[in-house]
Amino acid sequence: TSLLTLALGMGATTAIFSLADAAFLRPLPYPDSDRLVTLNDQFPNGWGSPTIPEFLDFQQANESFDRMAFFDSRDYQITGSDDPERVFAARVTAPFFPLLGATPALGRVFEEAEIANGTSDAVVLSHAFWQRAFGSDPNVLGRRLDVNGVPATVVGVLGRSFSFDYAALQFGEPVDIYIPYPMTPTYLSRSGPDSARRRVSVVARLSPASTIESARANMQVVADRLTRV
Repeated sequence: TSLLTLALGMGATTAIFSLADAAFLRPLPYPDSDRLVTLNDQFPNGWGSPTIPEFLDFQQANESFDRMAFFDSRDYQITGSDDPERVFAARVTAPFFPLLGATPALGRVFEEAEIANGTSDAVVLSHAFWQRAFGSDPNVLGRRLDVNGVPATVVGVLGRSFSFDYAALQFGEPVDIYIPYPMTPTYLSRSGPDSARRRVSVVARLSPASTIESARANMQVVADRLTRV
């Protein structure tokens, strides 16, 4: 099994789709991994990640995917574990975990409501980071951390088997912590500089009745509309 890439073409006058089989990736350790796809913009000069408003367009017109999620990654500094340290973090939407079959060993993962309002202080730890930084403390739930100067609360620890460190998805190292993507007006805006309309990585799972071809046709409708805007 391998990760497939469904590319949304955003040409000046027409939308061109292409499909790349990312066979260079190692097998993905997720349920039905051959049903996973990523969605990317394809420009005349190369590839790019969709903006959040584009993702919302994909999602609204979706007839092909059981679930869709987006995420990005970045370095953070945290205090509140045994020692202050730099961590590698993923900011994710709520469907990210069920889409990839990730379940917590302790506590819970994110809820849709706490991400939608953009004010959640929840943080989920990877199993390896929980062991390394917290000594596998079973009482870690409710622990207060300081993440880049912002207070956060540990609500869950993922199972030992779950990891997310694929270079092709801009994850060159294992993720230590997961935090809710801040769905604030700045990120949701369709106007203003591109940096305000944050580009993100999108992953989706094909529904049982869908194929790459039908998903491509479905997204083509969205692409055609966007190129006319």
